[in-house]
Amino acid sequence: MNLVRFGLLSIAPFVVTTDSSNAQDVLSRIVSFGLKFLRFPALETATTTFLIWNLILMPLVSLVFMETAEKRKRFLVWCFSFRMVNIHLLNLPIAIFCAILSSPSMTSFTAVDLWNALAVKYVYLLFYLLVLDRLGVHL
Repeated sequence: MNLVRFGLLSIAPFVVTTDSSNAQDVLSRIVSFGLKFLRFPALETATTTFLIWNLILMPLVSLVFMETAEKRKRFLVWCFSFRMVNIHLLNLPIAIFCAILSSPSMTSFTAVDLWNALAVKYVYLLFYLLVLDRLGVHL
């Protein structure tokens, strides 16, 4: 989700205009809507991933399920690999930067943003259960 919002944020200066007579007006509205719609869901999913992985799952697996020092060491090496650091550690600062610091509209979050996040979660849940799980893909 952060990747989509970051992509929209990257192209926004080139397509978002205030001139409604421009031929790119439809693209401008789509990008603006996407940025506003995904602002809170991107921040919320990154925060959830960061907190659950770093404060609950990684310590639990490391301390409870890894019986030997060798298994614990291999698990921690895997946890701090480049991919896992990007997914579980750097995702939150990137989301904060995209959603709060570099957002074109510095408005406060509203109840609508919470509903948007809930809708995105339900769509992802349905996609995961109905498509990915049936294909055997576990993210």
